[in-house]
Amino acid sequence: MSGIPMTANNPNAGTADASVPRWNLIVWDDPINSSDYIAEVLWRLFGYPRPTCEALTLQVHSDGQAIIATGLRERVEADLQTLHDYGVQSTLERAT
Repeated sequence: MSGIPMTANNPNAGTADASVPRWNLIVWDDPINSSDYIAEVLWRLFGYPRPTCEALTLQVHSDGQAIIATGLRERVEADLQTLHDYGVQSTLERAT
């Protein structure tokens, strides 16, 4: 799995030191939401460029999942809840 690099475009990037655990936000493929819908949610929530949203959505469809953000647990949990509010199947896991 490849994730979104922690850049200025990633609101989860933060400036935490290396001793603070980072968390991955994972979107899972599901039979309910269309690829266009997932791309739109990623664009609205994270502000990623449209081509990035489309590439992540394609990865979700082809690999069954994609890491869409990495950051501090509190921020990732907030984004997870927002994705759930949009009906997008997602989870978080500790980054390695």
